[in-house]
Amino acid sequence: MVALGLLIGPLLLSGCDTLPYYLQAVGGEIDLLTRRKPVADLLANPATSPDLRARLLLAGSASDFAVNALALKPGGSFRSYADLERPYAVWSVFATPPLALEPLTWCFPIVGCMSYRGYFAVADARQAAAKLAAQGMDTYVANTPAFSTLGWFDDPLLNTFITWPEPWLVGLLFHEMTHATFYLPGDTTFNESYAEAVAQVGTERWLQQKGRDDLLAAFQRHLQRRDRCLALIQRTRALLRVVYASPRSEEARRAVKKRILATTRATYRRWATAWGKESEFAFWFADDLNNARLVALTTYSRWVPAFLALLEAQGGSMEKFHQAVRALAELPPEIRQERLSALRQQPRSVSEGVGRGHEP
Repeated sequence: MVALGLLIGPLLLSGCDTLPYYLQAVGGEIDLLTRRKPVADLLANPATSPDLRARLLLAGSASDFAVNALALKPGGSFRSYADLERPYAVWSVFATPPLALEPLTWCFPIVGCMSYRGYFAVADARQAAAKLAAQGMDTYVANTPAFSTLGWFDDPLLNTFITWPEPWLVGLLFHEMTHATFYLPGDTTFNESYAEAVAQVGTERWLQQKGRDDLLAAFQRHLQRRDRCLALIQRTRALLRVVYASPRSEEARRAVKKRILATTRATYRRWATAWGKESEFAFWFADDLNNARLVALTTYSRWVPAFLALLEAQGGSMEKFHQAVRALAELPPEIRQERLSALRQQPRSVSEGVGRGHEP
C-alpha cells in the first residue's frame, strides 16, 4: 500500500477535471487488489472447482515458460486470482477528431502519455466517451480483459480471461508480462506492438513445446486471417488520410468517409462468410466503425511485423531481442520510428505477426 500512496500523491495535484478520473482509477485498483486470493490457497482448497483448478495450473505453467523460454521478468504477478464479478477488467476510451486519424492523448505520471483512458466501470467509460462525442469526436469504448500495473503491484489472474482457450490465455499472460519486463513511457503503439510480438512468438513456441500441433495449426490460420484483416484496416486508413487531407468541403469529406467505412465493413463480411467465422473479428468491423476504432486496432498491431523482424535478426534469441528492444527505445522518437518502419519492410522467413486487439 505504500507504493499506492506514492502514486496517489502526484495524482491529487492534478486539476479538477482529472481528479474524478484518478479517484475512480485508484478505487478500482484497490477493489481489484483486495479481491486477490493466492493461487496456492485455491489449489489446496478442495472446494475449488476442477475447471478453475486446471486453468490456474495452466496459467502457472505458462508463467514459468515465459520466464524460462521467453526471458520475461518473473515478478510476482499471476500468483493470485481475483473474481471481479464483471466480464472485463477495464473499459478503454479512444477518441479522434472526426476527420483525422491522430488520437487524443492523455498524460499521466510514470507511464507518460497514452492514446486511451481506462475506466473500471463501463458506465464511467461510456459517460466519458459521450462527453467527447458531444464535442464532435469519434469515440470507441474497448472491452479490455486485462492490464498491467508495470510491476507496481502483483497483478492477479482474473475471471475476465481465465477461461479463454489455451492459446489466448497463455498469449495474454505473455503480453502482460512483457509490459512488466520493459515499458517505454509515452509510446503506446511501441509498447503494445512489442508485447503483441512476444505474445505471438511465445504462443507458437508454447504450443510447439507442448506438442499441440492441432492448436498450433488453428492458431496460425487465425493469425493469417487476422493479418489479412489488419491489411484491410491499413488500406482503409490510407484512403481516409487522403480524403481528410483533401481541400474538399467538410460535408464532402464526411460523405466519402462514410462510403469508405461501409466498403470496409462489406469486404470483411464477405471474407467472414467464406471463412465460416462471422464473429471472429466482427467487433473490429462493427457498424460503428470510425476513426477511433481504427486507431485502437492500429495501436496494438502497427509495429508487430517490425518487432518480429528484429527478433529474427537476433537469430530468434529472446534475450538478445529484449536487449535490442531496449536499444531501440533509447533512440530519439523520430529515429526510432524510421528504424521500425525499415524493419517492418524487411522480408521475413516466417509469416508476419499481428495484434491481438481487445478480445479473443
